[in-house]
Amino acid sequence: MLNLSHNALDRDVWFAFASLLAINSSLASLRLSRTCLGGDSGTTFAEALKVNTTLTLLGLWGNSLEDASGVPLAEALEVNTTLTSLDLSVNKLGDASGVALAKALIVNTTLTSLNLTYNRLRENSATAFANVLRHNTSLTSLELNENPFGEAGVNALFDALSINSSVVSLLVHSSTACAVGQRNRHNRRMRETSLQSELLQQWGSRLFSLPTSNKLSKEG
Repeated sequence: MLNLSHNALDRDVWFAFASLLAINSSLASLRLSRTCLGGDSGTTFAEALKVNTTLTLLGLWGNSLEDASGVPLAEALEVNTTLTSLDLSVNKLGDASGVALAKALIVNTTLTSLNLTYNRLRENSATAFANVLRHNTSLTSLELNENPFGEAGVNALFDALSINSSVVSLLVHSSTACAVGQRNRHNRRMRETSLQSELLQQWGSRLFSLPTSNKLSKEG
C-alpha cells in the first residue's frame, strides 16, 4: 500500500509517477487524495491505469478533478481488469464524466465499489447509472451522495434498483434526492437504506407501497 495523500505533487512528479505505475508489478493499493491531480497529469495517470495490472484500490478524492480528467479515467475503466475499488468523491466531475463512467461499468466486470459523493453529476448521470444497475452484476456498492440529480434522476435509480440483484448499498442522499435501498425479491441480501430529504414526504406513498416481500428500513 502507498499513501501519498495531502501532498501537493507538481506536474513533473505526476508524469514520472504515471510512468512507474504503468510498469509496476506489485502495488495493489494507492491513495492519492488531495495531491493536485488534474489537467494533463490526470490524463497521463489515466493512460497508466489502462495498462496497470496490479492495483485493486485507488483513492482520488479531493483533487478537484473535472471532466478533462474524469472522462479519461472512465475510458481506463473500460479496459482495466484488476481495480475493484475507486474513490472519486469530493471532486468537480460533471455529466460528461458521469455518463462515461456509467458506460465503462457496462463492460467492466471487476469494479465492486465506486464512490462519486460530492461531485456535480445531474440527471443525465443518474439515468446512465440506472442503466448500469440494470446490466452490471459485479458492482456491490455505489455512493452518489450530494449530487444534484433532481427527482427524475432519483426516480430512475430507484426503478433500476428494484430489478438489480447485486448492489447491496446504494447511497443517493442530497437536498433534492433520497438515498434508497431495499431487499429485492430476487436478492436475499439486506440492502443498506437511508431516507433523508425534502422529497421524503412526496415519495412516501411510493416507497411504502412496495410488495410485502421487499423489506424497507429507514435511518435518520
